[in-house]
Amino acid sequence: MIDHLNNCILHLMLSEIDQLTDELQVGFQPPDDGWRNLISSLTANGQPANALNVYLLELHENRALRSNQAARNVADGFVTETPAPRHIDCRYLITAWSPAPTSPVLEPIMDEHALLYQAVEALMRYDPLVPAEVYAPDPVPVEIPEAFSDAELPVEIAPQEGFSKHAELWGTMGSDNPWRPSAELVVTLPVVQTGIEAGAMVTTRIIDYRQTGTSASEVRVQIGGRVLDTLAPLPDDSPAPVIAAWVGLEDLGGKLLQSTETGIDGEFSFSGIGRESYRLRARATGHGELSREISVPSPTGEYDLRFE
Repeated sequence: MIDHLNNCILHLMLSEIDQLTDELQVGFQPPDDGWRNLISSLTANGQPANALNVYLLELHENRALRSNQAARNVADGFVTETPAPRHIDCRYLITAWSPAPTSPVLEPIMDEHALLYQAVEALMRYDPLVPAEVYAPDPVPVEIPEAFSDAELPVEIAPQEGFSKHAELWGTMGSDNPWRPSAELVVTLPVVQTGIEAGAMVTTRIIDYRQTGTSASEVRVQIGGRVLDTLAPLPDDSPAPVIAAWVGLEDLGGKLLQSTETGIDGEFSFSGIGRESYRLRARATGHGELSREISVPSPTGEYDLRFE
């Protein structure tokens, strides 16, 4: 995901800063002697060109955004739980570079300061950072995941606390790399967790109530199913859950015994019923009404209602 973020920052800089016309003018490598040598011969349209270095300093987990909530998905009778995304703060150090040497009549640091300001200004226009908006009006590259392209990524530009280890950093960047003015960029990325299969959905629970000291017993059953729409499937072609559908449990004579409403996964359940035959009936806005007869407990353990 960090590579997609780098490409998004690259596109933003090239599209928002007029003097940046070539991808070579935005680099993500360490600002060391190798970078300085590259800058010394960098040209754009046949002329010496200024450049930005966007160096990824460090990653930290954003614990303020941590959540224990998991997303639950039911497909083909199996339940998959996906933990809520964790988040990491990607801290970049942005510096501006000119290939021109300093002389009594030329002070390239002024050009560098101007370019650094333009970079900060461009980033502030895209806060939060939404990749789809950065690439617009062009489409987002196909290799970028949809979850990333439409996300609103929190951004912090030139944070007040600042990076505290400039001396250590620049001391490792070569023999002739003095401490340079810089702007910090912090972008918060989601770390999407892999779904875990929690097993088959429980659709039938049988409870046997027995009276102490006797052989008498009373069996009560709890059943559960889903209301599904096969005419408007999900992107993976599985039936879509019908949310907030009314579901009724009737005897075969048409008497309503219980009713409920489906939840976010299209699920419903009825409890405290006997071993008999019943009719399930469902109604939902925009779907109409349907019904089916069931035996409790079902030999297949399936009680779904499908709009087809």
